[in-house]
Amino acid sequence: MAAKELRFNEEARRGLEAGVDKLADAVGLDPVEIRARNGFREGSTAPTGQIIDSAAPVEELERRLRERAT
Repeated sequence: MAAKELRFNEEARRGLEAGVDKLADAVGLDPVEIRARNGFREGSTAPTGQIIDSAAPVEELERRLRERAT
């Protein structure tokens, strides 16, 4: 990947993450909670129609968040 493409991807990602933070604030949720609620799980369907067969460990993240809250 060219340096220019990588820089664009990082800038786009930062913008997306900032938007998720603003959304979480607007609806009164913790930013991590909104990400956990919207994370792909195995068997989820992506907007492209792709079935997710290996997703990030959302359940593990949720478990750890619950443990931290108690």
